[in-house]
Amino acid sequence: MSVVTSRLTRNQEKKISSMFGHARLNLIYKASVHGYTYNHFLNKCSKQGPTLTVAYNNTGFIFGGYISKDFAQTGVNVVDEKAFLFSLDGREQNPEPYRVKSVTGQASFTDGATGPNFGSLIFLYNNIATVHSIPGNFFNFDPLKMHGNDLQLTECEVYRVEGK
Repeated sequence: MSVVTSRLTRNQEKKISSMFGHARLNLIYKASVHGYTYNHFLNKCSKQGPTLTVAYNNTGFIFGGYISKDFAQTGVNVVDEKAFLFSLDGREQNPEPYRVKSVTGQASFTDGATGPNFGSLIFLYNNIATVHSIPGNFFNFDPLKMHGNDLQLTECEVYRVEGK
């Protein structure tokens, strides 16, 4: 059995993990290996504790979201004060993270039978390698800074966040 490896460079991983206290990232789901479907995502990522979703597109953006609570398929919108969306512009030599907290008083993610659903960004949308972007729904962000308006994914990974 082959080892599933992260697409993040060491520098990218350091930049991202610095947003929540330099925790260790443990890759638990990689769409190109496990499948670009909700069921594959939920099979690998449910009840894993804090997770970080990381997506990549052809424009060079690395973006996603962090939640400190489980994906548990409860079917409800969840408020998570520690949740955030992020982006790194992979076209830059040493990009600084673009980080966005959820809108005060709104949910941070929907815990349903879907791919990672942060309200404003829904990954694995329609069970394919795309993200649905709705700025202002849970999170307010600039689409150009978040994903460069490129919604076609080249990869989607989910990491369990350990040692926070």
